[in-house]
Amino acid sequence: MSIKKVVHTKQIILYLDTNPIKYIQFSSVFMKNKLVWISIFAISMAFLESTIVVYLRELYYQDNIQNIFPLKFLTQINYSLEIGREISTLLMIFSVAVLVSGVSISKAFITFLYIFGLWDIFYYIWLKLIIGWPVSLFEWDVLFLVPSIWLAPWICPVLISLVFVIWSLIVLQYNLHFSFSYKRFILFIIGSLLDFTAFLQPGIAMYVEKGQQGLVEFKPDSFWWELFLLGYFLIIVSLISQISFNKKIMKKRNNSANTF
Repeated sequence: MSIKKVVHTKQIILYLDTNPIKYIQFSSVFMKNKLVWISIFAISMAFLESTIVVYLRELYYQDNIQNIFPLKFLTQINYSLEIGREISTLLMIFSVAVLVSGVSISKAFITFLYIFGLWDIFYYIWLKLIIGWPVSLFEWDVLFLVPSIWLAPWICPVLISLVFVIWSLIVLQYNLHFSFSYKRFILFIIGSLLDFTAFLQPGIAMYVEKGQQGLVEFKPDSFWWELFLLGYFLIIVSLISQISFNKKIMKKRNNSANTF
């Protein structure tokens, strides 16, 4: 069966035969909109991720899959698979970001933030639809296992992801020319490290005090909200100021171009 392609100004028609009876029409705008496709990828991947977590909860928390505390240790093989899954997830997101961004490192970074943020938000949306969890706004969750266990209220990573999605959506949707300033990127890294520390602190503190038994006995209690909110604030400031910085650069370039 041969394929004949006819290109029109506003649409692309793909004929399924040289003497077509049926054809499929695709909007050229839709086909060219990478943002739509990476959004579909992120949301679909979030569903896949949430179903795996549901399977794990049904396996280890049969009495109540909505409550994962006190924690139960995974078997060695399941723990290894979980570590591999988390690393693979990040690599998949990074790979797609690079593929749709070409040679632009800054655009790949922005795309990575968008996919990661949307994936994280819809991960919790899917869990809510599938098993009715999270039950409350400040309910704790195991966020990651690499390089150590991350423990925090689920709303914390979602707040960060929400900023990632909104900011990167503005940049990608309006196709803003972007080049990161060194100072603002350092500010972003510092904010991220502060939040990273807040996520690691509960697990590390219990492990230092009581070893593995401390993690088993861990019950969600105090969270370093001050440190988290400081890091969160720095992330927001760095990203917002970065947009303002790039707008100034573009304005200067346009003024320089108009002088010739």
